[in-house]
Amino acid sequence: MRRKPGADEEIARLYEQLRGQFSTFVCPFEDFRSSYPVHPATLSLLDGLGDLFSQHRGIVDFVYSRIAGDPRRNIGGILDRPASELLGPDSIYEHFARRIAEVSAFQAYPRRIVPHLDEAINAAIKIEEDRALARRLVRMLVLYRIHPTAGTPNVSQLAELASCSLGGPSAALNARFVAEAVLDPLVEASRFLTKSLPESGDPLQAVYRLTMEEDPGKILEAR
Repeated sequence: MRRKPGADEEIARLYEQLRGQFSTFVCPFEDFRSSYPVHPATLSLLDGLGDLFSQHRGIVDFVYSRIAGDPRRNIGGILDRPASELLGPDSIYEHFARRIAEVSAFQAYPRRIVPHLDEAINAAIKIEEDRALARRLVRMLVLYRIHPTAGTPNVSQLAELASCSLGGPSAALNARFVAEAVLDPLVEASRFLTKSLPESGDPLQAVYRLTMEEDPGKILEAR
């Protein structure tokens, strides 16, 4: 990518803004500068999933089309979005959903679990912007489930990955919104999403996980 004059100064400003809004954003500036507008975590996930998606052709196509856009495939490029929006991990799922469905170990996610969760999102969450955020978070959680080594991010990390900011330097407020307004209602509405707290009981460190088997307790309660 060829950047316009003054781009480095703007990228540095965005970097400091992200550091102020998200306590989990610890990426070195040079790494952020070289990968912008792709979130560094997106590249890390791609690296670990390279064997699944084709190390060369598939990943190059993903990076190019998701940055520049591809009208033939109805893909909007990230360059058309506000400068503060990064290409997050959910874009990996959107790009490779068909490939994931071809792998027997993972096909339940695009064929059964994600469609179920999308229905639960529409039923449990009323505001469309919050629904869109919930759909992005669900797709991120799928990728962390199928990744061979990556651990599941906590809710504070999810807020950062989704660039969910309510304005102002309040990392705690961003994480609380993702948990209380988006994911907690979905846990109540879905049999495939669970929530666990750390030993400290800190709600900002809560972990939400997708399961491939329905929660028997929720099935019993529903019936």
